Amino acid sequence: MTDEQLILRMRTARDAAAFAELMRRYESVVFAVCRRRLTDRDDAADATQEVFTCLWQARPIIHTSIKSWLVRCAVNVSVSHIRSSAARRRREADRPTPDINTICEVEKRETH
Repeated sequence: MTDEQLILRMRTARDAAAFAELMRRYESVVFAVCRRRLTDRDDAADATQEVFTCLWQARPIIHTSIKSWLVRCAVNVSVSHIRSSAARRRREADRPTPDINTICEVEKRETH
């Protein structure tokens, strides 16, 4: 079955088997795109899963080559993960580090 036929089956019949076949065909491509942009293998795996979640949600509106759509989505999801990580690191860096003496005082009060 062609990609176009599988997409049509996903779109009209919400066919999970068609979705699984597209995932089987393109999972390694999507993972490779995510892995090139994300340094952590687990982050790339999470991004890959997110791309296929997007595919299922976008099935009614996909009218282009599935491979190019998946690659573009993988790039966008990876960039989003990078931005989220950078923002989280900035927030954590801006947070004041508690003084060890303050921590000890709080612990003493809580135990007595």
